Parts: sequence; C-alpha cells; structure tokens
Amino acid sequence: MQIEMRDVEALRKGASGYLLKDIPVGDLAQAVQAVHRGIYQLDPAVMSRVMTSLIELKRMESQTAPSMTPVSGGATPPGSLKHAGLTERKI
Repeated sequence: MQIEMRDVEALRKGASGYLLKDIPVGDLAQAVQAVHRGIYQLDPAVMSRVMTSLIELKRMESQTAPSMTPVSGGATPPGSLKHAGLTERKI
C-alpha cells in the first residue's frame, strides 16, 4: 500500500479521513457517523505513512525557511523583520 502525496494533501486541505476500500461495512457506517460528529477517521494501516509524510513535509519546509540571523553588531536587517510578519510601523 502506498500513500500518495495527493492523499496527504487532501487531508491537509480538509478531508475528514482516509479509509481503505476493504473496510467492513459496519466499520464504514461507524466511520461515517464519527465524521458527521466531527471526529477524523484514519485507517490504522495508513496512519504511520501519513504521519511520516507530514513530518517529512514539515522538515522540508523548515529547511527552506529563511533564517533570521543577526548581522554584525547585533542588528537585524529590516527585510528580515518584514519577512517575519512585522509591518514597517512595528519595526
């Protein structure tokens, strides 16, 4: 079984769960009821793969995020502060 990035992305964008095709009918009915109550449903066989994908995605995002290291003299470049979400007025 392979979890595709599109499946992980569907969960990130608001899908309420991920179930396999061979789920027993009774379990499917319970899963639908749980989703209706706002409880996410994720097949246990899928959980570790989805979590691994999300952790890897987060790791990649953190590696590409610009660092805010001070320049000489301890000053932080104004562009870095803007990137951090501060407005010119707050800077």
